[in-house]
Parts: sequence; C-alpha cells; structure tokens
Amino acid sequence: MSRDVTTGETNLQGFVMGPDDGQFGVEEPPTSKGGRPRAARPQFVAEASIVILRPEDVLLARSAAEMLCQNLLGDGRRRELILHAVSELGQNILKHAGDGTIALASVRGAKMGLEVFAHDRGPGIAHVAPLLVPRRVWSPTPEPGLRGIKRLAHEFDIDTSSRGTHVRVVFYR
Repeated sequence: MSRDVTTGETNLQGFVMGPDDGQFGVEEPPTSKGGRPRAARPQFVAEASIVILRPEDVLLARSAAEMLCQNLLGDGRRRELILHAVSELGQNILKHAGDGTIALASVRGAKMGLEVFAHDRGPGIAHVAPLLVPRRVWSPTPEPGLRGIKRLAHEFDIDTSSRGTHVRVVFYR
C-alpha cells in the first residue's frame, strides 16, 4: 500500500489515482425514473469485528450485535431474529470451517439497519442452492441454517468456493 504525497490518497501497489479514477460507470441522474429525488445511498460504518475461534466468540459476536441493535433498531422481535442469525452464522463457522470472522456494520442513510458479514476459510459449500430453497412450512420460530437466515434478512448474499465462504446479510429497521 502506498500514499500519494500530493493528494494524500492511499492506493494499492503504488498506483496513483487521479481525481476521476475512483468513479465507476456513468454518473446517475439526480432523480429516479419516476421523477422523484433519488434517495441517499446508505453509508456503511464498521462497528465490530470478532474472530470466531471458540463458542465463547460466538457469544461475543451475539453480544456486540445486541448492543448495535439496541442503538439502531430498538427492542422487539426484529432484534431477536438478528441475534438468531448472528448466532447461526457463528455456529456454522465453528462447525464447518473451524475459525472465521463475523463483522458488524451499521447502515445509515435512507434506511437504517445492521449489516453482518461472516467469513471463513473452510472447504466451502459444495451445493449451496438446495440449502437456500425455502420450505413451505410455517413456523413461529426461525428456521435453522442458511435457509432460515435468508428468510429473515432483507438482503442476503453468499459466495462460496474451495477457499471459503463469505455471507453478507442486511437487516433494516
């Protein structure tokens, strides 16, 4: 990593970025298709990152998520579901990969919420699609595993390979 002394920007491998290099794609118009002003994009601010090595670390990640939920979302059923998802992700890391990381970030902007990242360097998931297909059974309790997390979350992304699994989950207020 290097720092350009003229602009103060940090760049990877010595590349120096010009003022227009950081923009990807075409600039968006200031209004949406319906003519309404475009909503502000959410900003992501990292709040906590917990290395998961033992069951106690899963509890630590859950406690950190609980504190963030209290500040961002308040009490209620949504908080309980988020804590369930964080615990489930942590247990998956311990069971299938041995170690990994759970990172928590607050989402602030037009929508407020909590973003959860779970990363591990395990063997990956061979057939992920069947694990995500929802079952048609209604239950007042959350479904276990990735299927249940996907059902609870507003946004769910998973990337898995032989180098590990990365899950991104976002819960909004």
